[in-house]
Amino acid sequence: MHAIDPCVTGTAQSAVADGYLVVVKPLPWGVHSLVTTAHDIAGNALTISYTITVT
Repeated sequence: MHAIDPCVTGTAQSAVADGYLVVVKPLPWGVHSLVTTAHDIAGNALTISYTITVT
């Protein structure tokens, strides 16, 4: 098997996943802004904004 990604061997492999999950209550129809802010151990801030439309 030729794989584009060399870590894909076609057999079971160990893996690690990391991330964050944000859960919000159901939103009414319309345009909404979701904003989240995080800081790393050095104190640097990262703000991520999403604009979503509920129809």
